[in-house]
Amino acid sequence: MNLTLLIKELKGLKLCALLVVALSAFEVIYILASDFPDMQSGYEEELSGIIFNTLFFGLIIGVTVLSQERTQQTQSFMDGLPVSRWRWYLHKCLAGVLMMVFVQAVPMVGSLTFSWLSQTSLSKAMPWLEVSWVLGFGFIFGLAVVSMSMFLCFTRQWFPLFAGLVLWGFVWFRQAGVPWMAWLDASDLIVSPIVDGVTHLPWKQIFGFSSLSLIGFLGAGIAFQWRDGRVSHWME
Repeated sequence: MNLTLLIKELKGLKLCALLVVALSAFEVIYILASDFPDMQSGYEEELSGIIFNTLFFGLIIGVTVLSQERTQQTQSFMDGLPVSRWRWYLHKCLAGVLMMVFVQAVPMVGSLTFSWLSQTSLSKAMPWLEVSWVLGFGFIFGLAVVSMSMFLCFTRQWFPLFAGLVLWGFVWFRQAGVPWMAWLDASDLIVSPIVDGVTHLPWKQIFGFSSLSLIGFLGAGIAFQWRDGRVSHWME
C-alpha cells in the first residue's frame, strides 16, 4: 500500500468530512438549544436517519473520489507516476471505505453520548452489541451506495439522470412487489437483529447488498481503466 497515495485520496474527501462534522455539530446545537441533552431518547432516533445519511454521503463520496483528478486537472500527472491504474483505483476504493466509516461513526457518537447522559440507576445497560450490529449493517449499505455511485459517475454530466433512474427503478420494482427486491431493502437491513435475546441476521439483505457492492466496485474499476478511452468517448 502506498500511504502517500492514500493520504492524497483522503485529502480529496476532506470537504465531505467537514460536511459530516458540520451537520453533526448543527444537530448537537439544535438539541442543546431545544431540550436538555439528558432528556433525549437515545441512539434509537439515529437509526431512522442512517439510511438517508448513508445515501446522501455515499453518493457524494463515490462521485468525488473518482472525479477529483478531472476537477483538479491532475489526471495526466497521476498517469505519469509509476503506479498502475488498478493500484491507484484500489487506493481510491480504500479512501471511500474509510470515509464511509467516518460517516457512520460521527453521528452515532453524538447519539451514544446523549444516551449515556440519559442513564439512570433504573436504566438498562447500553446495548453495545446491538449498536455494533446496526453500524455494521449501515456500513454494508454504505459500501453498496458508494460502489454504485463510483460506477455511475462515469456518466459524468448525466450522473443525476442515471442516479435518479436507478432510484426510481428501485422504488417502482419495490411497489410492484418483485420478490427479489426484498434482498435490496435497506429498511430490512439496518435494524436491530436482537429480538428477545436471540440474534436474527438479515442474511438475504447482507448477501444482496454485498453482491451489489462487488458488482459496483468491479464495474467502476473496469471503467476507470478506460476513463479516457472508449467509455469516455462513447458518453461524450
